[in-house]
Amino acid sequence: MIACLENPPANFGAPVLEDAVTEAVRAWRDDGDQEAARQIVGHLAPLVRGIASQRLPRPWMVEDAVQNTLSNVFGALDSFDARVPLSAWTVFIAKNVCANILRSWKRCLVFASSEMGIENLQDVESGEHLPTLDNAIAAREDLRRIMRCIADMDEMDRFLVGLLCLGGGSAAEAADQTGLRPGAVRVRAYRIRAVLRASLQEA
Repeated sequence: MIACLENPPANFGAPVLEDAVTEAVRAWRDDGDQEAARQIVGHLAPLVRGIASQRLPRPWMVEDAVQNTLSNVFGALDSFDARVPLSAWTVFIAKNVCANILRSWKRCLVFASSEMGIENLQDVESGEHLPTLDNAIAAREDLRRIMRCIADMDEMDRFLVGLLCLGGGSAAEAADQTGLRPGAVRVRAYRIRAVLRASLQEA
């Protein structure tokens, strides 16, 4: 983890000229300059947080998006083309990160509210299988119920939800990682579906 992601600069969020940020990128890329890294984070984090806040329904999702986006940005700085504004490049990454976070949770909602098998969850993209996602308020309430339900599950069930629903893993992968037979994974997954579905039907 880049140190400055955990310890933001004192002037965090202050506007920085794009040319100055480009110089900071060079300093970080060439010398590993931590002060330059803090300057980059101070410039980009508010931008990413604004984008994520418009696209994600929960504050913790927004913070995940900020952390993931900045980590992705720093991980790809070696290939950054200074002819492209860093902010524009970061916006592109942030939108993709937000889309991936939403896609993961849509898998959970689809799994709970449809008869789709766990093998097909990887195909869930824009939520076409779940009409309630067209209603932002309903979707947020559904997410709240789903998250509360997952928090009450035992450790194995939470692991399976994370791997199969959020991670898009297969029953075979779950079997390899848990020691369960693939058939037992599927049975457990359908029991999990029943619990999640009941949570969506709460008054």
